[in-house]
Amino acid sequence: MTDSTISPTAVLVPSAVLIASLGLHPGDRCTYCDRDGVGLALVTWRAEYDTSECELARPRLRGSEIVIRPDLLERLANGAAQERLVLRDFVVGVPELAGKAS
Repeated sequence: MTDSTISPTAVLVPSAVLIASLGLHPGDRCTYCDRDGVGLALVTWRAEYDTSECELARPRLRGSEIVIRPDLLERLANGAAQERLVLRDFVVGVPELAGKAS
């Protein structure tokens, strides 16, 4: 089993400029905090497990994302030009699980 079957192939990492501009410092368990609490956090997930009688269950979908507190997102949006703020979603998994759009 390779590392890519255990964790996402690319984990999102906030830049030093972003952390400094929001006035955050490292917290516990993949978080960044300020005086109001957790401001940014890494969330990882696994879903659609393949199961077998001979092997441990293995996720077919896995991913990670950075979540941001609403007040910090507003501050970030107000501080950057609107066209510079880009939000993207990436999903790693079997294409057949995506299904057709309704």
